[in-house]
Amino acid sequence: MNLLIKNRQTGKTTQLIHISEATRYPIVVPFEAQKKHIIELANQMGCLIPMPLIIREMKERGINVKTPILFDNVEYILSDALQQYLGTEVFCATMTDTLKEYYTNYGVHTKE
Repeated sequence: MNLLIKNRQTGKTTQLIHISEATRYPIVVPFEAQKKHIIELANQMGCLIPMPLIIREMKERGINVKTPILFDNVEYILSDALQQYLGTEVFCATMTDTLKEYYTNYGVHTKE
């Protein structure tokens, strides 16, 4: 899993929309409001992306995505997912930004 780690309001969702347009991978979000925001933002940017999905929709409708997904705001579900998986509360965790590593190792330059 690659990570886009930046402060709030610094272009993470915008970058994810560009990645979605380039890869055709759908963006998955925790909430309906985020889905609407991504659709509006992509339209404003003139980007053509697959329809964003909500976790609840995927579970309730049994939607099985055949491609990798892009996830916006993973922090909203990561704690719950780990608690269910491990059966205990995770108080603190660390992560490595492997996307930044990939960009550095392969000399990839992004728009931002």
